[in-house]
Amino acid sequence: MFENEQFNSCRERKEKISLEILERDELKELIYQGGNIPDSRFVDSDHGGVFYYFDLDELINPLNQDKMVFPVIKENGLIVGIIDMEYSPTQEKVVWVKGVSVDPKYQEKGYGSKLLEKMFEYAQQNDLTLQISKYGQTGDGEKKLQKPTKRLARKYGVKVINNN
Repeated sequence: MFENEQFNSCRERKEKISLEILERDELKELIYQGGNIPDSRFVDSDHGGVFYYFDLDELINPLNQDKMVFPVIKENGLIVGIIDMEYSPTQEKVVWVKGVSVDPKYQEKGYGSKLLEKMFEYAQQNDLTLQISKYGQTGDGEKKLQKPTKRLARKYGVKVINNN
């Protein structure tokens, strides 16, 4: 884990909110909780998963040795939002943003915005360029991220590559 941040503004709601960046093995441990069966919220959406833009198969595939990091937001210790980031195997200092997902039960609380902010902080601290991948069957993810990524790229001085 790279960093943990608590949000004081949530005290009134009595929720303990944390934001951190996890590496592949740390996320696998949380999803599988030491067993062989994953937390069902992380399976694909066709099988009841809630993280629409997260692919568990890519996380656990032993053939995928590319470095991956995952900004996650937790409420009371439960992961409620995640960004899937993978370092490019061919371009140094380029990280693909493959998906941003917030559990529908926890949407409209600003968690997606907090995740994006954390992603840009990480990119700035590590001198990375972010490449926003087209994900989802319609490529709608890239469109949804266009405005916030432009704003945060300016704020943090991070280069963003779009796939248009």
